[in-house]
Amino acid sequence: MIVLIGLLAALPIELELSAGAAFNDKRNAPVMQARAGVDLFSHLTVGASLLGIPGSEDRRAFCALPSCYPTTPQTWFKAISGFVTLRAHTSGDLQVFVDGGVGVGHLISLSPSNLFEDPALYGRAGPAFLLGMGGRWFVTHNLAAGVELSWTQWTHVARPFYVYGADFVPATTTLAVHAVLLQFSLGWAFGR
Repeated sequence: MIVLIGLLAALPIELELSAGAAFNDKRNAPVMQARAGVDLFSHLTVGASLLGIPGSEDRRAFCALPSCYPTTPQTWFKAISGFVTLRAHTSGDLQVFVDGGVGVGHLISLSPSNLFEDPALYGRAGPAFLLGMGGRWFVTHNLAAGVELSWTQWTHVARPFYVYGADFVPATTTLAVHAVLLQFSLGWAFGR
């Protein structure tokens, strides 16, 4: 056990917190992400990340009357994902990186302000994907500030049955929803 603790203490561990915005064609929302990884060979980090869009969730009820909503139309965007990630990066104090992740995600709720033409989407747990690129600068030996542009996808998203004009649009449970993320991060690298 002591040998295992000594080996773990010798590994170059990276921790990172980031925040920014998630952009989707229906709604934009704040996004947060936490990442932890082990830097192998000084150019490849294997890790895990948790991504969350902490927005609000709708009532899952349809109401077209003005009294059902506040004075302004409401939109919702809430999701969470967990990924196993792989990040390839350059060395030095100024680093460029590309990363990708595969995991499980859940789009909890996504809806625009116009529910007549575009009903709310709901998801259940399913495969989720993350691809990104960015850069970071080590402002001290261990502390890094960075920026990342990434793309994520949630699967197993459902849209309920609805009527649009004279057309009956059937429900579906096989949709996927994408978002582009712009995040700013602070990271700490142990054993760098």
